[in-house]
Amino acid sequence: MTSRIRTAAAVALGGIVLALGAGALPAQAATSAPQAQQREAVCDWTPGGSGWGTAYTTKEIRLRTGPYASCDFIGLSDMDVHTQLVVWCKFRNSSGNTWYYVAVPGTSWKPGWIYSGNMGSVDRTMPTCTLN
Repeated sequence: MTSRIRTAAAVALGGIVLALGAGALPAQAATSAPQAQQREAVCDWTPGGSGWGTAYTTKEIRLRTGPYASCDFIGLSDMDVHTQLVVWCKFRNSSGNTWYYVAVPGTSWKPGWIYSGNMGSVDRTMPTCTLN
C-alpha cells in the first residue's frame, strides 16, 4: 500500500512540474520577443551629433549598423588595419560591451558602429551616444 501511495504521489508531482513548466514557457517567449525587437531597432540606430575625436582600426574590419555583434555589416569589404576614423560618441550595450559610432573620412563608407576592441587611440572620456 505504501508503494502505491509513493507512486501516485510521484505521478501527481510530475504532473504538477510539467504543468508549471509548460505554463512558464509562454512567459519566457513573451519576454524574449521585445528584447529581439529592441535589438533590431538598435541595429538601425544613427545617433545625433558630429565628429568629436579620432581613432584607428587595429584589424581588418567592417562597420556595423548598430552597437551589437548581431547587427548587419556595412559595406562589402573590410577596412584596412590603421584606417583613420572620426569618432562621434560611445555606447555601452546591454551585454556590457562598448561600441563607437564612427565615420571614415575621405571615403564612400557610410558611418557606422565599431566595437572598442577593434580600435586604437580612443579617448575614453568621449561623450555617450544619445537617441535622436
